[in-house]
Amino acid sequence: MTKQIYDFKNCYCDAACFAQGAKPLKFWQKDELLLLYEYVIAKNFTSGVKELWIINDFNLDLSPLAQKYSMKIKNIVKMENINALASSMLVNDGVVIEVDKLEELGEREASEIVSFSARLNLPLLVHFGQDLYSLGALDKKYKVPPERVLEELGFLDRKCYLFGCNYLDKDALSLFENYEVEYIFSPLDDGENGRGFLNFKLYENKVCHLASREGEIDMTGNANFLRLSTNNLLSSAEMIALSSYGRLLPFESDDDEILRLLKSKITLPCENFAELEQKFCNLLAEKREKN
Repeated sequence: MTKQIYDFKNCYCDAACFAQGAKPLKFWQKDELLLLYEYVIAKNFTSGVKELWIINDFNLDLSPLAQKYSMKIKNIVKMENINALASSMLVNDGVVIEVDKLEELGEREASEIVSFSARLNLPLLVHFGQDLYSLGALDKKYKVPPERVLEELGFLDRKCYLFGCNYLDKDALSLFENYEVEYIFSPLDDGENGRGFLNFKLYENKVCHLASREGEIDMTGNANFLRLSTNNLLSSAEMIALSSYGRLLPFESDDDEILRLLKSKITLPCENFAELEQKFCNLLAEKREKN
Protein backbone atom coordinates (compact mmCIF):
# COMPACT_ATOMS: atom_id res chain seq x y z
CA MET A 1 0.00 0.00 0.00
CA THR A 2 1.01 3.61 -0.59
CA LYS A 3 2.01 5.42 2.61
CA GLN A 4 -0.71 7.80 3.83
CA ILE A 5 0.03 11.40 4.75
CA TYR A 6 -3.28 11.99 6.54
CA ASP A 7 -4.74 10.34 9.63
CA PHE A 8 -8.44 11.04 9.25
CA LYS A 9 -11.11 9.16 11.22
CA ASN A 10 -14.41 8.04 9.72
CA CYS A 11 -16.56 7.08 12.70
CA TYR A 12 -19.56 5.60 10.90
CA CYS A 13 -19.57 4.03 7.44
CA ASP A 14 -22.23 1.76 5.95
CA ALA A 15 -20.85 -0.51 3.23
CA ALA A 16 -24.39 -1.37 2.14
CA CYS A 17 -24.81 2.10 0.61
CA PHE A 18 -22.28 1.11 -2.06
CA ALA A 19 -24.54 -1.78 -3.12
CA GLN A 20 -27.79 0.11 -3.61
CA GLY A 21 -30.10 -1.43 -6.19
CA ALA A 22 -28.55 -4.87 -5.77
CA LYS A 23 -29.77 -7.98 -4.02
CA PRO A 24 -29.80 -7.46 -0.19
CA LEU A 25 -26.42 -8.21 1.37
CA LYS A 26 -27.81 -11.06 3.49
CA PHE A 27 -28.06 -13.05 0.25
CA TRP A 28 -24.45 -12.40 -0.81
CA GLN A 29 -21.75 -15.05 -0.44
CA LYS A 30 -18.93 -14.46 2.02
CA ASP A 31 -16.33 -13.86 -0.71
CA GLU A 32 -18.66 -11.33 -2.35
CA LEU A 33 -19.15 -9.50 0.93
CA LEU A 34 -15.40 -9.42 1.48
CA LEU A 35 -14.95 -7.88 -1.98
CA LEU A 36 -17.52 -5.21 -1.12
CA TYR A 37 -15.83 -4.46 2.20
CA GLU A 38 -12.37 -4.32 0.65
CA TYR A 39 -13.64 -1.85 -1.93
CA VAL A 40 -15.19 0.37 0.77
CA ILE A 41 -12.07 0.15 2.93
CA ALA A 42 -9.89 1.02 -0.06
CA LYS A 43 -12.18 3.97 -0.86
CA ASN A 44 -11.66 5.22 2.68
CA PHE A 45 -7.91 4.75 2.27
CA THR A 46 -7.87 6.90 -0.89
CA SER A 47 -9.75 9.58 1.07
CA GLY A 48 -7.07 9.76 3.75
CA VAL A 49 -8.91 7.69 6.37
CA LYS A 50 -6.60 5.92 8.81
CA GLU A 51 -9.24 4.79 11.33
CA LEU A 52 -12.55 3.40 10.08
CA TRP A 53 -15.68 2.46 12.02
CA ILE A 54 -17.78 0.30 9.72
CA ILE A 55 -21.04 -1.60 10.12
CA ASN A 56 -20.25 -5.31 10.22
CA ASP A 57 -23.32 -7.44 10.87
CA PHE A 58 -21.97 -10.43 8.92
CA ASN A 59 -19.28 -11.71 11.29
CA LEU A 60 -16.58 -10.85 8.76
CA ASP A 61 -12.98 -10.93 9.91
CA LEU A 62 -11.71 -7.61 8.58
CA SER A 63 -8.31 -7.82 10.29
CA PRO A 64 -6.48 -8.95 7.10
CA LEU A 65 -7.88 -5.90 5.28
CA ALA A 66 -6.94 -3.67 8.19
CA GLN A 67 -3.38 -4.94 7.93
CA LYS A 68 -3.31 -4.70 4.13
CA TYR A 69 -4.40 -1.06 4.15
CA SER A 70 -2.54 -0.10 7.36
CA MET A 71 -5.84 0.98 8.90
CA LYS A 72 -7.43 0.63 12.31
CA ILE A 73 -10.91 -0.84 11.88
CA LYS A 74 -13.65 -0.84 14.48
CA ASN A 75 -16.68 -3.07 13.84
CA ILE A 76 -20.09 -1.45 14.44
CA VAL A 77 -22.48 -4.23 15.46
CA LYS A 78 -26.09 -4.28 16.58
CA MET A 79 -26.87 -6.15 19.78
CA GLU A 80 -28.85 -8.87 18.00
CA ASN A 81 -25.76 -9.76 15.96
CA ILE A 82 -23.14 -9.50 18.69
CA ASN A 83 -23.24 -13.18 19.71
CA ALA A 84 -22.30 -14.26 16.18
CA LEU A 85 -18.99 -12.41 16.30
CA ALA A 86 -15.78 -14.34 16.72
CA SER A 87 -14.26 -13.83 20.17
CA SER A 88 -11.09 -12.50 18.55
CA MET A 89 -13.08 -9.49 17.31
CA LEU A 90 -14.09 -8.53 20.85
CA VAL A 91 -10.59 -7.57 21.94
CA ASN A 92 -8.32 -4.58 21.34
CA ASP A 93 -11.15 -2.07 21.13
CA GLY A 94 -12.40 -3.68 17.92
CA VAL A 95 -16.18 -3.51 18.46
CA VAL A 96 -18.75 -0.87 19.33
CA ILE A 97 -22.41 -1.74 19.99
CA GLU A 98 -24.85 0.25 17.84
CA VAL A 99 -28.12 1.45 19.37
CA ASP A 100 -30.51 2.73 16.70
CA LYS A 101 -34.17 3.80 16.92
CA LEU A 102 -33.93 4.45 20.64
CA GLU A 103 -37.59 5.51 20.70
CA GLU A 104 -38.60 1.93 19.77
CA LEU A 105 -36.37 0.26 22.34
CA GLY A 106 -37.97 -1.31 25.42
CA GLU A 107 -36.51 -0.84 28.89
CA ARG A 108 -35.67 -4.53 29.16
CA GLU A 109 -33.78 -4.47 25.85
CA ALA A 110 -31.93 -1.35 26.94
CA SER A 111 -30.95 -3.00 30.22
CA GLU A 112 -29.59 -6.04 28.36
CA ILE A 113 -27.49 -3.84 26.08
CA VAL A 114 -26.04 -1.88 28.99
CA SER A 115 -25.30 -5.07 30.94
CA PHE A 116 -23.58 -6.67 27.95
CA SER A 117 -21.57 -3.52 27.34
CA ALA A 118 -20.45 -3.50 30.98
CA ARG A 119 -19.58 -7.21 31.01
CA LEU A 120 -17.31 -7.03 27.96
CA ASN A 121 -16.31 -3.38 28.37
CA LEU A 122 -17.65 -2.42 24.95
CA PRO A 123 -18.55 1.18 24.11
CA LEU A 124 -21.98 2.20 22.82
CA LEU A 125 -22.76 4.15 19.68
CA VAL A 126 -26.22 5.66 20.17
CA HIS A 127 -28.15 7.43 17.41
CA PHE A 128 -29.45 10.51 19.19
CA GLY A 129 -30.82 13.87 18.15
CA GLN A 130 -30.28 13.50 14.43
CA ASP A 131 -33.88 14.55 13.73
CA LEU A 132 -36.73 16.12 15.64
CA TYR A 133 -39.06 13.14 15.22
CA SER A 134 -36.94 10.76 17.30
CA LEU A 135 -36.49 13.31 20.08
CA GLY A 136 -40.21 14.03 20.14
CA ALA A 137 -41.02 10.32 20.26
CA LEU A 138 -38.68 9.83 23.24
CA ASP A 139 -40.22 12.76 25.08
CA LYS A 140 -43.73 11.43 24.46
CA LYS A 141 -42.86 7.86 25.46
CA TYR A 142 -40.91 8.57 28.67
CA LYS A 143 -42.37 11.95 29.74
CA VAL A 144 -38.89 13.31 30.47
CA PRO A 145 -36.37 15.24 28.34
CA PRO A 146 -34.66 12.90 25.83
CA GLU A 147 -31.22 13.33 27.41
CA ARG A 148 -32.67 12.09 30.70
CA VAL A 149 -33.87 8.96 28.89
CA LEU A 150 -30.26 8.13 28.05
CA GLU A 151 -29.33 8.65 31.68
CA GLU A 152 -32.22 6.64 33.16
CA LEU A 153 -31.70 3.71 30.78
CA GLY A 154 -28.04 3.54 31.84
CA PHE A 155 -26.41 4.30 28.50
CA LEU A 156 -24.44 7.19 29.94
CA ASP A 157 -22.86 4.90 32.54
CA ARG A 158 -20.85 3.33 29.71
CA LYS A 159 -18.40 4.86 27.25
CA CYS A 160 -20.95 6.48 24.97
CA TYR A 161 -20.69 7.96 21.47
CA LEU A 162 -23.73 10.00 20.47
CA PHE A 163 -24.26 9.99 16.71
CA GLY A 164 -26.32 12.74 15.13
CA CYS A 165 -26.71 15.58 17.66
CA ASN A 166 -28.32 18.09 15.28
CA TYR A 167 -30.96 19.17 17.77
CA LEU A 168 -29.32 19.05 21.19
CA ASP A 169 -29.53 22.08 23.45
CA LYS A 170 -27.35 23.48 26.22
CA ASP A 171 -29.28 21.60 28.92
CA ALA A 172 -28.60 18.26 27.25
CA LEU A 173 -24.92 19.02 26.73
CA SER A 174 -24.63 20.18 30.34
CA LEU A 175 -25.95 16.80 31.52
CA PHE A 176 -23.56 14.91 29.25
CA GLU A 177 -20.62 16.77 30.77
CA ASN A 178 -21.04 14.52 33.82
CA TYR A 179 -20.37 11.39 31.76
CA GLU A 180 -17.86 9.94 29.29
CA VAL A 181 -19.63 11.14 26.16
CA GLU A 182 -18.17 11.92 22.73
CA TYR A 183 -20.03 13.19 19.67
CA ILE A 184 -20.16 12.03 16.04
CA PHE A 185 -21.49 14.18 13.19
CA SER A 186 -22.24 13.42 9.51
CA PRO A 187 -22.90 16.90 8.07
CA LEU A 188 -22.82 16.02 4.35
CA ASP A 189 -25.15 13.02 4.67
CA ASP A 190 -27.50 14.99 6.92
CA GLY A 191 -27.54 17.81 4.38
CA GLU A 192 -28.22 15.39 1.53
CA ASN A 193 -31.18 13.95 3.43
CA GLY A 194 -32.49 17.19 4.94
CA ARG A 195 -32.10 16.14 8.58
CA GLY A 196 -31.04 19.59 9.76
CA PHE A 197 -27.68 20.97 10.82
CA LEU A 198 -26.10 21.61 14.17
CA ASN A 199 -24.55 24.63 15.82
CA PHE A 200 -20.92 23.58 16.16
CA LYS A 201 -20.30 26.45 18.58
CA LEU A 202 -21.98 24.31 21.25
CA TYR A 203 -19.43 21.53 20.65
CA GLU A 204 -16.28 23.53 20.03
CA ASN A 205 -14.55 22.41 23.23
CA LYS A 206 -15.91 18.85 23.31
CA VAL A 207 -14.50 15.61 21.89
CA CYS A 208 -16.08 15.30 18.44
CA HIS A 209 -15.66 13.12 15.36
CA LEU A 210 -16.88 12.99 11.76
CA ALA A 211 -18.58 10.24 9.77
CA SER A 212 -19.59 9.58 6.17
CA ARG A 213 -22.65 7.53 7.23
CA GLU A 214 -24.22 6.55 3.89
CA GLY A 215 -22.80 9.42 1.90
CA GLU A 216 -19.63 10.17 -0.01
CA ILE A 217 -16.40 9.45 1.84
CA ASP A 218 -15.07 12.98 2.13
CA MET A 219 -13.84 13.89 5.60
CA THR A 220 -12.49 17.32 4.67
CA GLY A 221 -15.77 18.02 2.88
CA ASN A 222 -17.69 17.11 6.04
CA ALA A 223 -15.56 19.43 8.17
CA ASN A 224 -15.85 22.28 5.68
CA PHE A 225 -19.61 21.90 5.25
CA LEU A 226 -19.94 22.02 9.03
CA ARG A 227 -17.82 25.19 9.06
CA LEU A 228 -19.90 26.89 6.37
CA SER A 229 -23.29 25.91 7.80
CA THR A 230 -22.25 27.06 11.29
CA ASN A 231 -20.93 30.34 9.90
CA ASN A 232 -24.26 30.83 8.19
CA LEU A 233 -26.22 29.93 11.32
CA LEU A 234 -24.21 32.34 13.48
CA SER A 235 -24.04 35.03 10.76
CA SER A 236 -20.32 35.19 11.42
CA ALA A 237 -17.14 33.56 10.13
CA GLU A 238 -15.12 34.59 13.16
CA MET A 239 -16.79 32.92 16.16
CA ILE A 240 -15.08 29.53 15.87
CA ALA A 241 -11.34 29.04 15.46
CA LEU A 242 -10.24 27.10 12.39
CA SER A 243 -8.18 24.89 14.69
CA SER A 244 -11.46 23.53 16.10
CA TYR A 245 -12.39 22.22 12.66
CA GLY A 246 -8.87 20.90 12.21
CA ARG A 247 -9.24 18.80 15.37
CA LEU A 248 -12.23 17.03 13.81
CA LEU A 249 -10.04 15.41 11.17
CA PRO A 250 -7.63 15.53 13.12
CA PHE A 251 -5.15 17.95 11.58
CA GLU A 252 -2.96 20.53 13.33
CA SER A 253 -1.32 23.44 11.53
CA ASP A 254 -1.65 27.18 11.08
CA ASP A 255 -4.97 28.68 10.00
CA ASP A 256 -4.01 29.09 6.34
CA GLU A 257 -3.02 25.43 6.04
CA ILE A 258 -6.15 24.21 7.86
CA LEU A 259 -8.38 26.29 5.59
CA ARG A 260 -6.55 25.00 2.52
CA LEU A 261 -7.13 21.43 3.68
CA LEU A 262 -10.80 22.04 4.50
CA LYS A 263 -11.36 23.26 0.95
CA SER A 264 -9.39 20.39 -0.59
CA LYS A 265 -10.66 17.14 -2.06
CA ILE A 266 -8.31 14.41 -0.83
CA THR A 267 -7.54 11.62 -3.29
CA LEU A 268 -4.56 9.44 -2.44
CA PRO A 269 -3.08 6.74 -4.68
CA CYS A 270 -3.78 3.14 -3.73
CA GLU A 271 -1.99 0.19 -5.24
CA ASN A 272 -4.18 -1.90 -7.61
CA PHE A 273 -7.27 0.19 -6.80
CA ALA A 274 -8.42 0.38 -10.43
CA GLU A 275 -8.39 -3.42 -10.66
CA LEU A 276 -10.27 -3.74 -7.36
CA GLU A 277 -12.85 -1.18 -8.46
CA GLN A 278 -13.43 -3.01 -11.74
CA LYS A 279 -13.95 -6.32 -9.94
CA PHE A 280 -16.43 -4.71 -7.59
CA CYS A 281 -18.30 -2.98 -10.44
CA ASN A 282 -18.60 -6.32 -12.24
CA LEU A 283 -19.95 -7.98 -9.09
CA LEU A 284 -22.40 -5.13 -8.51
CA ALA A 285 -23.68 -5.33 -12.09
CA GLU A 286 -24.25 -9.06 -11.64
CA LYS A 287 -26.10 -8.53 -8.35
CA ARG A 288 -28.32 -5.87 -9.90
CA GLU A 289 -29.23 -8.09 -12.84
CA LYS A 290 -30.34 -10.86 -10.49
CA ASN A 291 -32.27 -8.55 -8.19
